[in-house]
Amino acid sequence: MNTRHLTCFLAIYEERTISAAAERLRLSVSAISHHLSNLEQDLGVRLFTRERRGVKPTADGDRFHAHARFILDAMRSAERDMRATGSDVTGAVSISMATSVIRVVGFDLVRRISGEHADLRLTVNEALSSTVLGDVQSGKADLGIAFNAHAPDLFRITPILTEDMVLVGQPGLLGDTGAEVAFDALLEMPLILLAQGLSAQALTRNRRLLKRLEDCARLQVNSVQTMNACLLAGLGVTVGTRQIFSEGLADGRLQARPIVAPRLDRVMGLVEPRDRGPTHAVEYARATLVELIRASVKDGRWQAELIG
Repeated sequence: MNTRHLTCFLAIYEERTISAAAERLRLSVSAISHHLSNLEQDLGVRLFTRERRGVKPTADGDRFHAHARFILDAMRSAERDMRATGSDVTGAVSISMATSVIRVVGFDLVRRISGEHADLRLTVNEALSSTVLGDVQSGKADLGIAFNAHAPDLFRITPILTEDMVLVGQPGLLGDTGAEVAFDALLEMPLILLAQGLSAQALTRNRRLLKRLEDCARLQVNSVQTMNACLLAGLGVTVGTRQIFSEGLADGRLQARPIVAPRLDRVMGLVEPRDRGPTHAVEYARATLVELIRASVKDGRWQAELIG
C-alpha cells in the first residue's frame, strides 16, 4: 500500500466512477483500476462494488475511507512541518474547545494567529467536553480543551485551571440573591442537566455527587443553547459556571448562587493525542492558546484559579 493507492482510492470514493477518478488524477482508467486492484489485494477486502452507473463503496470501503484520508492528511502535514522554519509557521491546526472556552478566548486566538502567521490555516470547533475527546482521538482536532478529562492511555492532559460551579436559574426560582446554596438543597429544585455520561462529567470530578445530580434531574439536554433557553423560560435550574451563562447573568435575566457543602469545581485541561506528535504549527498554536487562557484569568475575564 502506498500513497498512489490511497490517492486513487479517495478519488474513486469521492467521484463514484473510475472514469471520473481517472480524469481527476489525469491517469488512464486501466492505471486507476490497477492501483485499486493492488490496494484491495494488500488489504484482503473489496472496497467497491460495481453498479450500472459507477461504483459503490462496500462497508469495508466506508471504513477505510477515514483511514486513507487521515493518512494522507498526516503526510501532507508532516511535509509542511518539515519545510517550516523558525519564524514561518505554516500548515493547518484544528482545535476543539468547550463553548465557555471559545466565548473567552476564541476570537483572540483567531485574531492572534491570523495576524502573526497568515499562512497558518486554523480551524476552531465548538463542542462539549465529551466531543472534544472524540475529536482529538479521531484526528479531527490536533488539540482540545476539555473539563474533567481523564483518559491517560489515549491522551496527554495538562491541567490549566479550576473553576467553581454555581447554581443558575431565573431569579423567580432562585430568589433575587447571590447567597450560597447547600448541595442537598439544590437537589430539591427543578434541576436540568446535560445528558448523562461523558458530557455530564464536565460538571464535577466527584462521581458520587454527579450520580446524585443525575438521579434528581427532571430534564436532560445535550446542548448549551437549549439549556440556556430552558433556563430563560423558567423551566428549571442547572449547575454550571458563570462563564457559560454570562449574558443572562449580566442583564439580570438569570441569577447565580455559589454551591457549598460540598463545593463543586472542575478542572480544565489541554488535551493532546498520545499517538501523534505535534507539528511546528501545533506547538505554536498550543503555546498561544495556553497564553491567552492564562491571561484571561489574570485580567479577571475568567473567574477561575490557575494551576501551576
